[in-house]
Amino acid sequence: MTPPKGAPPSPGAPPPVGTQPLFAAADPDATPAQRIAAVHAFTRRCRAWAVDAIARRREEGRAADDWELYLRFTEHTLEELENGTLDHWFVENP
Repeated sequence: MTPPKGAPPSPGAPPPVGTQPLFAAADPDATPAQRIAAVHAFTRRCRAWAVDAIARRREEGRAADDWELYLRFTEHTLEELENGTLDHWFVENP
């Protein structure tokens, strides 16, 4: 049974879906490898978004210089994640 709208959650119950950012539920004890994997997956999605944005802009006859720059940055980030250059970023929480 769903509690009435505005009713406080029962103690220990997780917040309702969609009411809390995923970041708030992130595991602070994630391993460096888990952190890198999460950032890598996110960055790959960013790259795909940029590729799609560039294609849409070109189809519309609009400039895509800003998206092309973003794509280059994103690809550089992926390269550094994959070759270990950024490993030290994931060892400790700042």
